[in-house]
Amino acid sequence: MKYLLRIICVMVMGFLMSTATIAEDRTQKNKAWAESLLSEHCAAFPGVKCEQKNLNQINWSKKDLRQARLAHSTLREANLVGANLTGANLSYTDLTDANLRNANLTSANLEGAIITGVSFDGANLAYANLKVIQEPIGPVNCSIASSNQGNQSLPETSKSITFIGSNLEGVFAVGIDLQGVDFSGANLYKAKFSNAKLNYSKFQDARIESTDFHGASLVCSSIVNVTATKANFSQANLDSTKLTGGNFTGANFEGATLTRSDARKSIFIDSNFYGANFGGAILRESIFRGSKFDHAILEFGINFLGADLSFSDLRSASFIGVNFEGVRLENTLLGDAIWVDRSQCAKNSVETCQSVSGK
Repeated sequence: MKYLLRIICVMVMGFLMSTATIAEDRTQKNKAWAESLLSEHCAAFPGVKCEQKNLNQINWSKKDLRQARLAHSTLREANLVGANLTGANLSYTDLTDANLRNANLTSANLEGAIITGVSFDGANLAYANLKVIQEPIGPVNCSIASSNQGNQSLPETSKSITFIGSNLEGVFAVGIDLQGVDFSGANLYKAKFSNAKLNYSKFQDARIESTDFHGASLVCSSIVNVTATKANFSQANLDSTKLTGGNFTGANFEGATLTRSDARKSIFIDSNFYGANFGGAILRESIFRGSKFDHAILEFGINFLGADLSFSDLRSASFIGVNFEGVRLENTLLGDAIWVDRSQCAKNSVETCQSVSGK
């Protein structure tokens, strides 16, 4: 009997030890799996270091990711709606088709990030580095002014990149190639887009006060109903661009290309158009009062060949050396303007400059 009990005890102990070994093995495997999962998907907390990770389709909606270090990671189709990414490093990340609506990206670094298909609608990108990358969209070819319709067709590959209602104040985007993007209703105050390629883009109802577009390409874009006081468009290419209904008071268009553009019913008071080219542009019913077109030379100076300035206000503007051949001036106000030969137009001059000296 004692022998039998001893055998039973040994069997029970063996079973318990085997069960403990299996449980420990499972615990180790679960721990390894958890560590692997964490290494791939990272926990969401301020300052998290999660670089060079695969974070595709991760859900970090409304998470606090301030100062997060996510450089070189892939976040395709990630849900970052309302996330706090203030000061985050997103340089060279792949954000294709990610959703960043209403996210806070203040002072974030997105240099080299791929943003094809991303929605930044309502997001705050104030003072962020936006030197991002987008898929190429091919050559631009349109003419909205000649048809008077303004129906630009945006390339399909870039329609989904949007900054509608976003805050882009002071954003740094010098030299970016970001074409066909929708900035409607966005705040671009003092943003830096010099030498950027923004062809086919839409800025309807946007605030672009003191925004720098020097040397930028905005061909076939829609810059409609904007507030653009003191904006810098010097040397910019605005061929076939729609500029209707906007306030461009004090804006700088020196050396800009505005051929075939449509700038009807806009305000350009005290703006600078030195060396600009308006060939074939539609400028009807606009106000150019006090604007400067001085010191133009024939081959590089102002060229209004074929432009339509009918019903516009050119009072007190200066046109020294301008070529007005073929320009339409029906019911155009020219009072006190400085004409091509440096003579001053009489206050009641309409359509033609009547020199105050009687010449």
